Amino acid sequence: MTTFIFWDIENVSFHNLERIMEHTVNIKGDIKRYVVFSKIKEARKEVLTLNGWTLADAGLISKNAADKKIKSMIDEVLADNNNRAGKIIIISEDKGFYKTAKRIMSSGTDVEIICGTKNPEWVRRI
Repeated sequence: MTTFIFWDIENVSFHNLERIMEHTVNIKGDIKRYVVFSKIKEARKEVLTLNGWTLADAGLISKNAADKKIKSMIDEVLADNNNRAGKIIIISEDKGFYKTAKRIMSSGTDVEIICGTKNPEWVRRI
């Protein structure tokens, strides 16, 4: 089974890359890492791809564009019976992912939320 990581980079900044890599480096098996953004500096794209991240452009520059893209990508992962997710990791502090995390859990897939510097109440409730 595959571990899917979705990083809401506009919510948990690029400056957390080293800490995020340290946290995710020991994951065993197949891993797919996605950085989802509506706006990102060009210089950061190369660093991310060199560290194994796939760039996923949200397509629009709006407040919730990256969130919507991540939720859509998670829906695709959960619907794919050929590549079952063993775990989905969401890197965000956005409480809009609470329902998404609950939906992932109800599908029988493990979920983990990684925050930048905070430990929001909604994450503790999962």
